[in-house]
Formats: sequence, C-alpha cells, structure tokens
Amino acid sequence: MAAYLKDCHVVRLQTVSAVATEVGMSRQAVGSALTRHGVDRTAHATSRGRLEHRVATVASRFGFLTLDDYLADRRAAGHSWQRIARECGQPETWVRRRAHPG
Repeated sequence: MAAYLKDCHVVRLQTVSAVATEVGMSRQAVGSALTRHGVDRTAHATSRGRLEHRVATVASRFGFLTLDDYLADRRAAGHSWQRIARECGQPETWVRRRAHPG
C-alpha cells in the first residue's frame, strides 16, 4: 500500500482527492493512509508539477535556463507582453503572472 500511495502522490503527482477518487475512498481516509505509511503529503501536486513543466518547456524552447531569463531578454528587446505571449504560445495573463509572481 505504501508503494502504491507513493507512486500516485509523489511520482505521478496526483492530489489526495484524485487518489481518493481512483481508489473509491474519502479524502480523509487517503490522507490518513499517507500519514500511516510515512508518505509526505504534497499540496496541489498535479498543478505545481504541470506549472513547473510548462515554465521549463517555454524557457528551454528559446534557449534559456529559466523563464525569468527569457522574459527579461524579450522585454529588454522592447517586446510587448502580447508579443511575448504570441511567441511562446501562452496566454498573456500567464506570461505577466510569471514575470511578477506573488
């Protein structure tokens, strides 16, 4: 059971709710099982994993190590947020939020 929970929640980045739905148990029961089997809970595992992948994909596609480097380069070149968004294929709001996190 511990290996299954670790695979779902840590390796495949499923949320506790997603695991609960998959196994037909309540969120609380899955949370208790994670604790009982020593598997650390990760909040919003799926969303965070997808975001990190999306950020890394955009940066590397244009030859940058980080998205911050890519955005700084494009802004220094005088590109608008709209132009950057079109270039990288992401919504303008997403690009702006990544440039000004928090």
